[in-house]
Amino acid sequence: MWTGFGVGAGSGRRFQGPLKKVTLSMDGVFFEDGGFIGSNRRGLWEQIVLSAETHLRLAKIANQMHQAGDSAQKLLAEIETVTGPLTEFVPAPPMGERTEEMYRQEALERLARGIAMTRKMQDDERAVNMIMGWGEQFAPRFRRL
Repeated sequence: MWTGFGVGAGSGRRFQGPLKKVTLSMDGVFFEDGGFIGSNRRGLWEQIVLSAETHLRLAKIANQMHQAGDSAQKLLAEIETVTGPLTEFVPAPPMGERTEEMYRQEALERLARGIAMTRKMQDDERAVNMIMGWGEQFAPRFRRL
């Protein structure tokens, strides 16, 4: 039995002491082979699949430009034409139903932030190696079951 310190963020009811009943709600489940099953009410399918596609798209650009001998700065400038420029703040997720394009844009913004952080904390070469490495990861054949 979980005797948690509380649940929730901000205002709202907080539970104290032991909980007698907990309901676990899952949007869906991905299997190792890429199969997905679930209600997908919260867009888990789109979040995962479009993020994976976006990683692979940037990795392909990076690997092609690296093989062509382009500099890290030129390669990262090209990547930025895909991700868009980094904004000063993280935009709040849109309210209501989201389209595939909205999920794709969110994935691009997350990757742009990660790339910028790597460039700042390490250097451009490390950022390029990170992006190229995304293409070496196993990507299952995603499908709904």
